[in-house]
Amino acid sequence: MDRHFNINSSYAPFYDTVNATEDEGNYYKRSRRLIDAIVKSHKNQGGTILLSGHAASIEVITRGMLGLSARPERLQYEAGRVNFCNFAILERDASTRQWHVHSPLSNENYYGEYEHIQNTIPLHHATSQYIGRNHSRRSSFYSGFYPYSDRLYHYY
Repeated sequence: MDRHFNINSSYAPFYDTVNATEDEGNYYKRSRRLIDAIVKSHKNQGGTILLSGHAASIEVITRGMLGLSARPERLQYEAGRVNFCNFAILERDASTRQWHVHSPLSNENYYGEYEHIQNTIPLHHATSQYIGRNHSRRSSFYSGFYPYSDRLYHYY
């Protein structure tokens, strides 16, 4: 059976080697340089870039893209909070070149409202923690995405 896959045979990795003993601070820096290199290499193509990584990647990459400071002392904790099949959606504003995080949405529910995917962390500020009280802190912009009135997310 002859299969045709869209594989770039001239692909070259951005890094030839990675220092296996790098500390968390250098991991943040390397990840930021990698994202910048990926975006730069595709700037003339436009469109969507899909990145795949492990738990710590979501914390490290989103913080770097949003211009937030690295927090190596919390990396192990934050990586442990990431559920399986978790993801983050970031979009860059073409005019300001600033990255913005969007809450991942599932299909519309029976009532025509969007349901928040329960297996994800709402990464509005790259990291969040679920708490079940004080509904007044909820952002009005995202309130339509959270039809579950008994839930609230606290942002660091």
